[in-house]
Amino acid sequence: DSLEMQAQVRPSEGAFPAWTVGCGLATSVFIATVIAAVALDGQNVETSHAFLVNKAPVRMLPVRDFSPVLRQSLKGRASALEQEAVRTSVDDGSPIFLDDDKELGGFEKWCRLAGVRSAPLGHAMRAGRLGGVRGLYCTQHIVTGDMLVEVPESAVLRLQPNEPCPTDHQEVFGEFWEKYPDSNVRLGLKLLWERTKGDSSSVAGYVSLLDPEIAATAPFTWDEKDIDTAFGYYPAFRNSVLAQKQKWGMLTSDLPSNSGFEAEDLLWAMYTVASRAFEGDFGTPLWQAFVPGLPLVRELIGGTRTTVLLPLIDSANHNSNRSTELDFNPISRKFSLLATEDREIGDEVMISYGKHSNDVLLQRFAFVEENNPYDSFTIRGEQVTTFVGGTKTEFGPTTLLRNGKFRKGLEGVATIAAANGTSLDTKQVIRGVAEKLLNSMESTTFEELDSMHKRQAAEAFKNEKLRTVRDFLAAV
Repeated sequence: DSLEMQAQVRPSEGAFPAWTVGCGLATSVFIATVIAAVALDGQNVETSHAFLVNKAPVRMLPVRDFSPVLRQSLKGRASALEQEAVRTSVDDGSPIFLDDDKELGGFEKWCRLAGVRSAPLGHAMRAGRLGGVRGLYCTQHIVTGDMLVEVPESAVLRLQPNEPCPTDHQEVFGEFWEKYPDSNVRLGLKLLWERTKGDSSSVAGYVSLLDPEIAATAPFTWDEKDIDTAFGYYPAFRNSVLAQKQKWGMLTSDLPSNSGFEAEDLLWAMYTVASRAFEGDFGTPLWQAFVPGLPLVRELIGGTRTTVLLPLIDSANHNSNRSTELDFNPISRKFSLLATEDREIGDEVMISYGKHSNDVLLQRFAFVEENNPYDSFTIRGEQVTTFVGGTKTEFGPTTLLRNGKFRKGLEGVATIAAANGTSLDTKQVIRGVAEKLLNSMESTTFEELDSMHKRQAAEAFKNEKLRTVRDFLAAV
């Protein structure tokens, strides 16, 4: 308001022009901001983030520099770790900490050098429905509001909205970059470029921790016969997987011939981004952080959505019942993950990837969540039409929810049913279709699938879809 008033007052002789006063104030704010940023950045995290957390945060330490607890040591890559985790922890579910894993050791050393700091956390394996699952576990008691992980902007891989192709890659990738603006493609390319640099990459330690292969439980990597075998009872999901397989296949085949990458490289990078990246308004310029109301205005008009890969933070596994408090401090230029509940030694630190059904979780993240409260089952219009005896599809897809509700209306379904000699209302039709689905799912088997990972994923997915449809029928 004061700047606006000064601009309206005509300066008297000898006074400073209004624009110089405004610039002077703006400069003062900027200088104060920079001083604050430097001061805050040089202090402990518990001080610099005091305005974000109203609790006494846990002492932040460089990654791995915390007092050890009793652990079991394992060596080897993913498959050996998974087998040992399942064998050892299947009885009591206890995590097995991975102290001697070389890739983790290199990653944690890189974290220290890159300025990544964490609460007392450790990577560990535990038994899961689809084999061994690596995650983050507490090695000390953690209180709600504690800072769990802090990552400086310099240690992340990010893609800004409308970001142009980097100059040094413009000649080879410029046209491809413009043709495919999807964040999975563009951030995937940036990840591949960093991987090519090897140890000279600024994120070399992070890249070394990433699984070098796409998860075997990712359905888009299966052949069409296996996709039909696993999901033939669920046409909506089967078609979605086939569409992704076709789209990503066509995209990767369009890679420049002189790119230096194979189609499998880009598929890996796109999958890694799709399954690990965070998206949000993380790009707020420093000066905008001090303009009242501007972040809200940016959000209301669409804002700027930045996609980022966040080392260590993205090691946290998903749980739909957890909340996630992920902040970006525009002053210190750091990302931080805060604890949203108290955790004890040995507890896993989990976050929510969003309110997703198992359709999304399996297709995008390659896992199935047991008893997922947001799970659903989508019925195609032709399934409804067939049930009521129609001759052509009159309806769009309808999604069944576990609470007995269904999304999107089926206007006219009772009329069509009556025209074909049955007096059923909309709920009765949906109930009849759902009961028919149950019979189809219960008789589905997966012996023809050619790997244990596929069979486990298909079985887990089917079991959750059975749970969803049964819950729907009980509540409708």
